[in-house]
Amino acid sequence: MVGALNLHYIEQGTPSDHERPLVILHGLLGSADNWRSALKAFGRDRRVMALDLRNHGRSPHAQDVGYEALAEDVVATLDSLNIERFDLLGHSMGGKTAMLLAQRYPQRVARLIVVDIAPVAYQHGHRREFEAMQAVASAAIESRQQADEIMRRHIDDLATRQFLATNLKRDGDSGQLRWRVGLNELIDGYAEIAAAPEAGGNADVPTLLICGRDSNYVTPQGVEAMRALFPKLEVVTLNTGHWVHAQDFKAFKATVDQFLEGA
Repeated sequence: MVGALNLHYIEQGTPSDHERPLVILHGLLGSADNWRSALKAFGRDRRVMALDLRNHGRSPHAQDVGYEALAEDVVATLDSLNIERFDLLGHSMGGKTAMLLAQRYPQRVARLIVVDIAPVAYQHGHRREFEAMQAVASAAIESRQQADEIMRRHIDDLATRQFLATNLKRDGDSGQLRWRVGLNELIDGYAEIAAAPEAGGNADVPTLLICGRDSNYVTPQGVEAMRALFPKLEVVTLNTGHWVHAQDFKAFKATVDQFLEGA
């Protein structure tokens, strides 16, 4: 795969030649690290992996942020690990990546789980988040408190600021805190991130869509758009917002386990 990147990943559980791993893809400005608690829980019963998508976490940065590139990175990374068939779970941007991957490689995805996103273009903006992160990037900060004070000028919600702060890392030379995400790449390519993942055709893959009841990311029209691409679609709505897995992990895990046990 020309141009595909080898992604950083973390995993839990015992590798097995006869068991399909569960592969998890995070959302925009997230990382595999956000899923560590989930990995520990799912890893008690199976092998589970969380990948850092390009421009996120510890994975390389690249200018192309389109879903085709993101999906090919995932496939190339799993190829390097000799993982042929797997269950795939993606949240938000990771869910769009997972959908495109399943459409392109349906023979490799045993079961697909998409969390609170649909295969449509979105008008949701991340302008405040990007402005806050750019303000931090332009300052020489040495503490998370300093970063939070700067971000608070743009974002009132503490939980959002804390989530963004998970992307800060300390520079070994200067000792200053810097963003580990490819911030400029994500800003420049944001229109592609907001767009629908275009793959063409549908995928005959058992698929579960988990929605948050208080989220506006998945409309009835979004469900129908997804059903047109994934005819074997089941839909479950949990009493959460967009961060389904963080806001009610017990119900989220039970829903995922039940779906995977049907394989």
